[in-house]
Amino acid sequence: MTTRRRRNAVQRDPGLPRTRKGLETRDRLIDAATSMVNSIGYQDLRLADIAAEAKVPSSLIYRYFKGKAQIVLAALTRLRDEVQDLLAADSTGSAFDRILDKNRRIISLYAGNPGLLRCIISFGADEPEFQQLFRDMSQRWNQAVARSIAQQFADARLTEGERLMLAHALCSMVDNFVYECLVLRSPILTPVFAEDREHMALFVSLLWHRALYLRDPPADRMGRFAGLAGFHL
Repeated sequence: MTTRRRRNAVQRDPGLPRTRKGLETRDRLIDAATSMVNSIGYQDLRLADIAAEAKVPSSLIYRYFKGKAQIVLAALTRLRDEVQDLLAADSTGSAFDRILDKNRRIISLYAGNPGLLRCIISFGADEPEFQQLFRDMSQRWNQAVARSIAQQFADARLTEGERLMLAHALCSMVDNFVYECLVLRSPILTPVFAEDREHMALFVSLLWHRALYLRDPPADRMGRFAGLAGFHL
């Protein structure tokens, strides 16, 4: 009995090209796939679209990738690495400044890659490699925040597991909120921020700061959310 192969399944990577020209062509295909997924989405994406965007013959794609899913997986891997670089980047200033800087960077990443982020969730069941990569990306974010909490609250009697739970809750708050605003285009949330990413970053950073420090950031940093100063449910 034969098993039917799943369409667009991610297959074995043919390997990286051995020449600089080959590497440049592969990168151009990944760039094209990223652009097209963010423009038309994963479901409607065709290899011909990627080839046209990259300005190469469609047949050339198979020299570097086995199919559509593998190209998009390469684009998602690149996105994961960008998140890793973002987390490793130093932030300066007060505790609130550092929180705000990281959230600005996360929001910018989401704003620039809505199609890639949507396909992780929408097609995770069909393409489990997408879902696994998302878990890896989330785990790295959670671990980075947990390490930061350990450094900032060295005297707190928190176990490693408790720090990870706190980090997961904070990261999930930002991830879900920004995903609703910038990827799913929530009809409730998106009009409130009117594409103002700075206000979005300020809002989630205010909540993050409150959760960690049990107080508001300095009043002069709260901007349009000054009315929330001292507000408690």
